[in-house]
Amino acid sequence: MKPFSFPIFLCFLALNCLFAQNEKKADSLINAYKNQAEDTLKVSTIAALYNHFLYQDHKLAKQYADEELKLSKKLNYDEGIGTSLYHLGIYYNNIDEIDSAKYYYDASLKVFEKLNKQSSIANVNHGFAILEYSLGNFDSALDILDKNLIIYNKPPVDSSSLAVTHVLKGGIYRQLGKYKLAMNEALSALPIYDNLNEDIRRADALGMLAAVEFNLENFSQSIEYNSKALEIYQDNNDHLYSAQAMNDIGNTYYYLKDYPKAEEFLKNSLTLSEKIDSQDLIATSLGNLGKVYTKTDESEKAISNFNKSIEITQKTGNQYKTIESLNDLGIAYNSINRPKKAIPLFDRAIDMGKKIDARQNLRISFFNKSESQTQLKNYREAFDTYKQFTAISDSIFNSEKTKKIEELRTQYETEKKEQQILLQQNEIDILKKKEEIDMLYKVLLGFGLLLSLIGFYALRQKLKRSKAEKEKLNMDLDFKKKELTTHALHLAKKNEVLENLKQQAQEFKTSENSKRGFNKLIRTIDFDLKDDNNWENFSRYFEQVHKDFNTTVKKKFPEVTSNELRLMALLKMNLSSKEIANILNVSPEGIKKARYRLRKKLRITTEDSLQDLVLSL
Repeated sequence: MKPFSFPIFLCFLALNCLFAQNEKKADSLINAYKNQAEDTLKVSTIAALYNHFLYQDHKLAKQYADEELKLSKKLNYDEGIGTSLYHLGIYYNNIDEIDSAKYYYDASLKVFEKLNKQSSIANVNHGFAILEYSLGNFDSALDILDKNLIIYNKPPVDSSSLAVTHVLKGGIYRQLGKYKLAMNEALSALPIYDNLNEDIRRADALGMLAAVEFNLENFSQSIEYNSKALEIYQDNNDHLYSAQAMNDIGNTYYYLKDYPKAEEFLKNSLTLSEKIDSQDLIATSLGNLGKVYTKTDESEKAISNFNKSIEITQKTGNQYKTIESLNDLGIAYNSINRPKKAIPLFDRAIDMGKKIDARQNLRISFFNKSESQTQLKNYREAFDTYKQFTAISDSIFNSEKTKKIEELRTQYETEKKEQQILLQQNEIDILKKKEEIDMLYKVLLGFGLLLSLIGFYALRQKLKRSKAEKEKLNMDLDFKKKELTTHALHLAKKNEVLENLKQQAQEFKTSENSKRGFNKLIRTIDFDLKDDNNWENFSRYFEQVHKDFNTTVKKKFPEVTSNELRLMALLKMNLSSKEIANILNVSPEGIKKARYRLRKKLRITTEDSLQDLVLSL
């Protein structure tokens, strides 16, 4: 089971915020609340008390939110009504009552749209983004957050909200397996929190970094980030996130096989989760403890924990966690040689996993069901189930390859937008410098320095223009390098897919009577494989990045053929032999022979490197 998804409980933005104050500040707020008249100022004080207790005593926080709504309605204070409805939405989201959370968010949004309060609308939309995330609607959540970024970037810039948005986007990218993008989002948030001196928010970003490092199997680094976050949460008396961090640390120790430490942190997480009545976190802690007990041969404890976890997740409707616990319970039964108890659990997990396309969970279900059938000596059934495991593993592998290409494209588009913004900013800076120099020119004009100032101004402007043009050229070159790399990857992917189709068609040809149709399919694929259009596009991008490379090669080595020139271009990009083989649609052995022939033609000795020679051209 992966570490509990941190952004599900991501901090919300409070409109009248005094978040996680110390006890002295809480006493001050309570005293003010008791002595204030029933006016809008008292509404703000109640909202501050709600924020203070939200992650310490959520039931008390709800009492304050109810009172906030009641007083706002009595005063006909629309902004207070919208804020208190929003606060109730946060409360219900934190206890995993999704329908109630959506109801209050909808009501709050209508109030703020009527008041045309853009920042408050964005805050409510952030709550909706978290709901979409928790339901697995990642694209919808990202669309909402991108719209919020536009609002938060408008003057005056809401830096705190920007950082919170980056952290949530990072959580979504992590769930999508785009770990580099997730890391970038978290690292974008950290300096903002450092400048704002918001420790509690900084801890959220550290938790996100810990989750990404976990996914990358950098377990020690993950524990280091989570430990820093836990310290901040405990200093701020934040029980919810303290329990979350303890759970993540305990689960990471499990993967490090340090079971005593894992049990210690998970038990502390469970105790705190029960205190704040966070059902999903209780279920997660129980499940993770069950995994530890399975490894320490405490099977009865493990089975009890998994059953409790399943009971909770079925009530909250969290299907992913239910499937995980069903698989873990089946594995526990297998470990004590009770496969007949395990198989129905894996079947339930498979049925649920197919409905929500949870392929990673399905992979675990098929593999361990095969183990159960092997224990029962039903070898034929075990083999059939294992084939299903293999098929789902292959589909995941292919999806991962596609996902990496998508991540590269997303990263390229993001960096391209950032570079365009930087170019625009450089132009603005140059204009500002021009205005400054113009002003200086006017001042010096009265002192008879007109001619010398014009010369100075012209020289300075020329230097500025040269610098700006150089920066623009460098950025354009970076763009073209990324386009070249992206095009090469697509070319390799396309040839790989077509080659696989061709092999399948040839197999069908031997087993089917309709050979004419298959021959036509193979000819079509052959035509596509030999199509030079993709290579022409690649050559155009290559020449833009590596100018005069082909001319230089032809001049030094006129006997080089066009095919050998293609090989040298791909070597210039520092691609592996396997990648080159995919792009040129030849076997790796063919590439090896081509490299040998090229070495002879270029008269390279066995001690010299072909790669180094090509890179030097």
